[in-house]
Amino acid sequence: MLFRRRRKHRRVRFGSLALLVLLIVGLWGGSRPVGTLDGGGTQAEAHRGANREAPENTLPAFARAAENGAWGVETDVFLTKDGIAVLSHDDTIDRCSDGEGRIADMTLAELNEYDFGAWFSQAYTDTPIPTVEAFLETVAGLEQINIELKDNEGGIAAVVTGQVQARGLLEKTVFSSFNLEALVAVTEACPEAQTAFIYQGNSPYALEILKDAGAFCAKYKLSGLHPVYACVCRKLLKNAHAAGIAVRPWTVNESFYAAGLIRLGADAIITDDTPMVEQVREEQPVSGIFSAALLNIAGHVYPLYEKVKDILD
Repeated sequence: MLFRRRRKHRRVRFGSLALLVLLIVGLWGGSRPVGTLDGGGTQAEAHRGANREAPENTLPAFARAAENGAWGVETDVFLTKDGIAVLSHDDTIDRCSDGEGRIADMTLAELNEYDFGAWFSQAYTDTPIPTVEAFLETVAGLEQINIELKDNEGGIAAVVTGQVQARGLLEKTVFSSFNLEALVAVTEACPEAQTAFIYQGNSPYALEILKDAGAFCAKYKLSGLHPVYACVCRKLLKNAHAAGIAVRPWTVNESFYAAGLIRLGADAIITDDTPMVEQVREEQPVSGIFSAALLNIAGHVYPLYEKVKDILD
């Protein structure tokens, strides 16, 4: 009994020591910001537009985001049955309209029969699904346009890059995706296009990126990384920035984490609450030191934890 009690005490001491080491490493790393790639500070990017004030991925939401002072906006695109690029996060219209069905199975004319605003508020009744062309016209004055491709079905990469290029917006547009094949298709369609890989801790590439972000991005000709915010740490930012790679975490809606990411030096924050991010930028709260330390620890541990969990599952 005494022997077992001593072993238990040793485990407790070892666990406490490990926790202390992690805390020290986190605070040390979190107190030494990397800085943003361009030196201009962390910017706010409106996720699906100002989706808390207007229906997501509609022109009113993007107009509202610009009014809120968003530096950039993020959206998602799909092709209609007749090859028109339109905005939608989902591949169906079930959640954000009064209709049902897959976008790929409907023409633009058929989609225009449905209301994409009333589900959010009666004030937005008769809001149509936006085309990429209308979207680009609405957000052309912003500093960055982030277009997410779910895949490359129907050659959507070539369609969308062509529209962006035709409007002269290539320099301020980044094409992002969880799907590396879609990003390769963007580069093949337009070698000058900027591409960014979106990932979470359970991505098969998360540990590879943490180990050497520059080498990973060079392999796929990426100019950016869009990790879930729990994957961000000082090592990732330092290595990415050394290779000229921008890091824009998502989706950050708490001021505590926004403060930490700003302190660490994330290039932009993808958020549903751009006014909050702007306020944190101005105030630079003390909580940024602690949240940066927490993120610095999580950025190392979370991808490894997800990898082990997947193996055990």
